[in-house]
Amino acid sequence: MGIKKTLAVALSAVLISTCFAGCNNENSASGKTTISVFNIKTEADAAYKKIVKDYEKSHPNVKVNFESVGGSSDYGATLKAKMASDPVCVFNVTGISERETWQSKLADLSDQPWVSHCDKAYLEAVTTNDGKIYGMPTAVEGYGFMINKEIFEYAGVDVESMFTFEGMKAGFDKLKNKINSGEMKSKYPNLTAVMALPAKETWVLGDHAINPILNKDFKTVTEAFNAKTIPFAGADVYKRLIDFQVSYTSDADNPPALNSVDYTSSFDGGFLLERVACVQQGTWTLPTIKQFDGSSSDKMLDKIDMIPYSLPDGSSDGCYVAFPASNWVINKDVDESKVEASKDFLNWMYQSDEGKSLITEECGFVTPFDNYGDLLPSDILNTRVMNAIKKRLTLNGALANSCPDTWSTKVAGANVQKYISGTTSWTDTIKASKEKWAEMRSGS
Repeated sequence: MGIKKTLAVALSAVLISTCFAGCNNENSASGKTTISVFNIKTEADAAYKKIVKDYEKSHPNVKVNFESVGGSSDYGATLKAKMASDPVCVFNVTGISERETWQSKLADLSDQPWVSHCDKAYLEAVTTNDGKIYGMPTAVEGYGFMINKEIFEYAGVDVESMFTFEGMKAGFDKLKNKINSGEMKSKYPNLTAVMALPAKETWVLGDHAINPILNKDFKTVTEAFNAKTIPFAGADVYKRLIDFQVSYTSDADNPPALNSVDYTSSFDGGFLLERVACVQQGTWTLPTIKQFDGSSSDKMLDKIDMIPYSLPDGSSDGCYVAFPASNWVINKDVDESKVEASKDFLNWMYQSDEGKSLITEECGFVTPFDNYGDLLPSDILNTRVMNAIKKRLTLNGALANSCPDTWSTKVAGANVQKYISGTTSWTDTIKASKEKWAEMRSGS
């Protein structure tokens, strides 16, 4: 999201803004300081540009050129090209590896006003060993099990009864029995299963499902990033989690078929069409839901909810997985006036009263800052995550980004696919994943 989940929603995005001025350009003849901002969260582009417009109104001596590019590979490649030819002032990094890649160009933000209000747990990836802070979180995203609450309520299941694993299992069992008996058919003719599992997506089996498991091995992203081996203390719980999800899909009797189910067919073609009542997803799906609803009076946004990511051993009952979506960083090598204007822009955007309202209401973001008072996004998904953060009922969702590069998806996720297909045992799935971790870290 970082983050592959958010990025998956944005993969279809193209270059959104065409007016871009690099930081090496001279300030305009009008005497304005011009800063350029390069953004990865394309789904928030329109909201960000409203923020830019309002900032420029109250800061007439600053011009902000804002550009968005979606997709991790698209963003990374375009950013490198821009930094080589016409360096940008403000851009995004996700995780320790990306921060280290750009470290020599990053401005120290340790003395910025927002730092004292930020939950330190969300600054770990952008904090160096000497305690200096080089990035500001763009937002906090979160996930759990997204449900259609109306379907569960129609089946006689109270949503909050599913905030523990045992309660979730009881609710899923009750709905499954009613689907199988035909009791749901008249009200929900398309409903075929309790949930969908897009096992074709290794980030769902890897990043999403493995983050809660990695919480049993590592307390921090730094610990995970430095680990030469992975204990995999939650290996058995991981298996039970995968088996649990498989058992409530329409392919429960033919698990290999799940490896052909992708994100779009499970969410757009499954959950949104009420063919399933649950899917493991999170806050980044909101733009898709809003687009699906359009001008319809029967809005899916009014039907959804998100229950916690409760693991089969009960260790995470009531908890949601939360993580910084990405981090704003500033290029220290540009003109000092641009560095200072960039710092001021970030502070205004996330700490001024007007900026806080815009970040919450226009962007719909949850933030890791403690001075937002009662400001909450209006949707239920972000509200669940925000309340969990306040109550400290969250699991670290940034650990997958601190695994050896691509390990969580191309190794762990791919090995789980083999398990689902029946071509390998769970013991071999874990063994192969542990060995590959050690191999990938042996040269670091």
